[in-house]
Amino acid sequence: MTLKAPKGVQAILVASDPGRFFVPKYVGHIGWVGVRLDRPASLDWAEVAELIAESYCLTAPKRLAAQVAAPPGPAVSARGRGG
Repeated sequence: MTLKAPKGVQAILVASDPGRFFVPKYVGHIGWVGVRLDRPASLDWAEVAELIAESYCLTAPKRLAAQVAAPPGPAVSARGRGG
């Protein structure tokens, strides 16, 4: 799965766990990040939900992005989006 990431986040995610995150072809050079979903033991679904919501908010029209509530959980608070 590929997601749009805020500036600088792609490098942080890939460096933190290159087995789970990767730089995708074609859109990686503009900051998108890939997430491997075929390794369920290493997936934090709360983090995946946060990444999806954040990606949507970066790509959706502002009016629609404003309607997205940040998913609950510690991953949200750690990035400063919900707590």
